[in-house]
Amino acid sequence: MEFHELSLKQLRTKVMSLKESISQGAFDIKSGELAKVRDYREDKKDLARAMTILKEKELGIERKIKKIVTKKVVDRKPVKTKKVKDVKETKEKTKEKSKKVKKVIKK
Repeated sequence: MEFHELSLKQLRTKVMSLKESISQGAFDIKSGELAKVRDYREDKKDLARAMTILKEKELGIERKIKKIVTKKVVDRKPVKTKKVKDVKETKEKTKEKSKKVKKVIKK
């Protein structure tokens, strides 16, 4: 929901309704009636957003709304992985080292 477009009165009523929704949601969660906890969490986040914007409007603070730009997955470089040969060589080296250590311990 876009809270920036609402008036002060509308924001106050929205805050009150969200508070009621959150208290009812908390009760439903404790009693096991609420199936979607995600809605409860979203209501809490919406309440925080609404209260922040309400406070800003009361203080006369104007904020520029930034557009969120998502990056394309195509722009990412592929992750470098070790080749199977490298992994086998590393395992062999570790085995050799452990054999040497065992020999030293036995002496």
